[in-house]
Amino acid sequence: MAIRKGITHMRPCLKARDINKDIKGQLPVIDEVTFREHFCAECPYYEGRIDKKARCMQRHCAWDDENEIFSPVLKSMVPIIEAEFKKAEEKYHEAKHRRDVIHKMFADELLQDQKKKDPCYRCAYNSHAPCIGFCYKQMTSNPVDPADVEMI
Repeated sequence: MAIRKGITHMRPCLKARDINKDIKGQLPVIDEVTFREHFCAECPYYEGRIDKKARCMQRHCAWDDENEIFSPVLKSMVPIIEAEFKKAEEKYHEAKHRRDVIHKMFADELLQDQKKKDPCYRCAYNSHAPCIGFCYKQMTSNPVDPADVEMI
């Protein structure tokens, strides 16, 4: 744990579900006594039980040590994560390109659909001037009968 100005900060780490089983099996084993004393199940560096043995992402428990040193086995995840990232980035760029192309194909229709969603669409007043804040449709939809209005 890195300590700055009296505040304890834990370093960011992968979640247990993000680590391959092959690598999990190579992580350091936590003995049962330490597991119970240090409440390892609550620790963000706890990796779970592999082959009925508790595993930790760190080389040594940081319970009473300020130095967080991750197990070197986790470094082998770097190329795997980089490959996953590149695939996801390529997939994102392909999807973005398809979206941009379809928007260009139907630019006029999409603009017209957007205008139809506007509450002032086909407003008699709005066709000649900017909106003044009250809706022409509301004014004309419920006309007041002059016979019902009392004279003051």
